[in-house]
Amino acid sequence: MSLYSYLNRESIVINKLIAFTQAPKFATLMELLMNSDILTNNRHIGYTSPNGATEIDIHNSKITIKVDTREQLDPNVRDELYPSKMMPIAEVEIDSEAGTYALTNIDERFHDVIDRTIEDLNYLFYQGMN
Repeated sequence: MSLYSYLNRESIVINKLIAFTQAPKFATLMELLMNSDILTNNRHIGYTSPNGATEIDIHNSKITIKVDTREQLDPNVRDELYPSKMMPIAEVEIDSEAGTYALTNIDERFHDVIDRTIEDLNYLFYQGMN
């Protein structure tokens, strides 16, 4: 990590997640989600990245994004600062009636894994999309 990254760690996490959720393809995907039966039937679905480091959980008009807080994904390495392996990093709250969504509850502590998280989110949201 660079000195710049360390000094700006809070804004880096926030800015990268905002950029991800403001991309046109994310807006299109959220529109499809709002028009699907997932939200209207209050279904509970979740997806995990192939490396097991990022999860998304969709339930109650909300997408919860969780990350493995460890920089190294070695199963023998344990991060003593965070007792749970998967911690929420942000939520996307969806208002189907208004046709809007908002990024909320961003936890900027996980700046060390944000680049990996963005890669995983691209896979989880868009895998198979041309």
